[in-house]
Amino acid sequence: KFYDRKEIKDILSYLKLLMNPADNQSFLRVINTPPRGIGASTVQAIVNHARDTSSSLWDAAQALAAEQKKLLGFVELFRKLSSFSKTAELSELVWTVVELSGYLKRLETDKDPSAQGRIENLQELRAIAGSMQLPDQPAEALQMFLDRASLASSADEKDVVEGTDQSYVSLMTLHLAKGLEFPVVFFTGLEEGLSPHYLSLNDPTEMEEERRLCYVGITRAMQKLYLTHAERRGMFTQGDNPGTAYYRTPSRFLSDIPGTLVEIDPSSYYPSDIHYDEGLDPFSEQDWGAISKGQRQDEPKKISGKTMNIALGLHKKKAGVAALVASADTMIDDDSKRLPVDEICAGKKVLHPSFGTGTVELVEHDPKGNERKSKVHVFFDDIQGVRKLQLHKARLQAVS
Repeated sequence: KFYDRKEIKDILSYLKLLMNPADNQSFLRVINTPPRGIGASTVQAIVNHARDTSSSLWDAAQALAAEQKKLLGFVELFRKLSSFSKTAELSELVWTVVELSGYLKRLETDKDPSAQGRIENLQELRAIAGSMQLPDQPAEALQMFLDRASLASSADEKDVVEGTDQSYVSLMTLHLAKGLEFPVVFFTGLEEGLSPHYLSLNDPTEMEEERRLCYVGITRAMQKLYLTHAERRGMFTQGDNPGTAYYRTPSRFLSDIPGTLVEIDPSSYYPSDIHYDEGLDPFSEQDWGAISKGQRQDEPKKISGKTMNIALGLHKKKAGVAALVASADTMIDDDSKRLPVDEICAGKKVLHPSFGTGTVELVEHDPKGNERKSKVHVFFDDIQGVRKLQLHKARLQAVS
């Protein structure tokens, strides 16, 4: 239950208090979350003052702030957030609360293995907020966001109350699934960067832990197991618009599963308006068209521009840009295919593993000749926007 997670409830309480300073319940939840040294005696003094003056806890805190340095810091934090909320976009407000409150720093320094997952939950909350923004209506957007969260939480509670003797769906992480078994399991997000997690990609030890977690997820199923990955996914990434959609590379773990054990539903990942090229393999490491016949390939096929029969009952189709983009992660890892820096120029058609196809608009060389500080501005078709990339690190490939 996403909205039942502590970190989600905490940040929503900050937002509720911004929306309604008289929300005493939210005030009590956030005044010392994360811990900021405001003791129980100070909180009791605020409660007493509010009762004596028939005011809200927030008003009482403001009245007593001058006497307590740490309480004053909390009051100033909320005044700053309140001012910011009047003009900020919803997603910006959510993440500013996460950062300025000290919540993010607290999680980043937490040695608990679950801390990273909690950070990702907050990033997802920001992405959700990014999908609900109302231009020039920050207050209305915040109210709509809080209403939606409240409805979702209420629906979850209703399921718990009424679902004792009924079928229901449990949503949980791989860590929480340990020791449990279910008749039917849907294992979602089997993509590079999610499973395995992006932090493990360059660490063999961490990669094995990710592989073990994947095995845990798979073995939770008693009768049926559904494995899914997205062709594109809206994700939070630092510096980008929240919820920006990226093309995804299927998880390497999928290629470890014997093809004889798998039934593939081609209609679920081959939209009718997308055409696939020879070598486009839906699970990246292997061509599951061949695997479905019980064959295994040692090496992935190369992009060739030809056509092929995908052995899943599909028709021959011409290669398209979507095919190139979807397999870009595999292609771009080969340095021989990367576009040399001296060939990156304005007007050049390029392909990026995350942003897809685009056109170079500007190459911004460092005035002092330091190529590591040089930038390239690319307009990407799929996100309809410009991204500024480091010239020497830009994973760009020429598109003919």
